[in-house]
Amino acid sequence: MLECRITIPHLTSIAGHRRLLPPAIFQANNKSPFQHAERKYAIYFDYPFHVIDQITFAIPDGYVVESTPAGHNDTTVNVSRFQTAYRTSPGKIEFQRDFVINGFFYPVSYYGQLKRIFGTTAASDAEQLVLTAEASREK
Repeated sequence: MLECRITIPHLTSIAGHRRLLPPAIFQANNKSPFQHAERKYAIYFDYPFHVIDQITFAIPDGYVVESTPAGHNDTTVNVSRFQTAYRTSPGKIEFQRDFVINGFFYPVSYYGQLKRIFGTTAASDAEQLVLTAEASREK
């Protein structure tokens, strides 16, 4: 577990009076390892894994949260779990991402389930929070 406080200048992208913030900053470059429609061989991972990201973002002065992505809650019994949640309060946004792969060996019959869950995580990791300038909300 790592707990730290960091400042990342220019993390947001500016779009008019809005700022787009990618909350899954530690996973943003992840791609699904399962790109093909079908697979011929079993799936092996080095080990089962559980990754939890809990990140609190300070909202820049003069901005408020316009929207957050919908949270995810996707569980496949004995295979995986993927959950995301957002909590907003004045001046900050809390983001939690929880991803579990329960095993290290899956027969080829599990390929569709694993392809789907890794596709879901990759799509979720690319989602963005939208912040808007307070002055533009009053118009």
